[in-house]
Amino acid sequence: MATAEDARRIWRYAPQPGHFFWLVRPSRKLVIGSRAGHQLGDRWRLYYNGKGYKAGRVAWLLMTGDWPEAKIDHINRDPLDNRFANLRPATSLQNSWNSERPLGSVGVKGVTQVTKSDRYFSRIRIGKTRVHLGCFDTVEEAKAAYDAGVVKYHGEFAPM
Repeated sequence: MATAEDARRIWRYAPQPGHFFWLVRPSRKLVIGSRAGHQLGDRWRLYYNGKGYKAGRVAWLLMTGDWPEAKIDHINRDPLDNRFANLRPATSLQNSWNSERPLGSVGVKGVTQVTKSDRYFSRIRIGKTRVHLGCFDTVEEAKAAYDAGVVKYHGEFAPM
């Protein structure tokens, strides 16, 4: 699909619930006005003429008139929530910042226990670089340092 005009001819987008509806009848099985697309894995996908599209990208196209340059980030980290208010353009790196992160060795994101010690260190990844945020006496202090680092380095893409 090359343009927003094409997409507007095929789908109607309701920005508040983030749903798409058919404006054309691409097959005998589908009814005009019925909800378009289906869930594939953890994403909602739209299909037309044998080509699949991520719903968040199509929503962006329909609302702005342009395909997003890179990725579309779901602010609340739910890739099935395609409300326009929940979408924002992002680089691959920014999009990864707002994703689920694996927990550190003590079950707290960004916090690891120092080997053979009762101390904890906190670190954050910025691109391919790991930044050490400090060594602390408690898990809570290390978590607070990580949370502050996320806000400092990831800004609006810090996980909610």
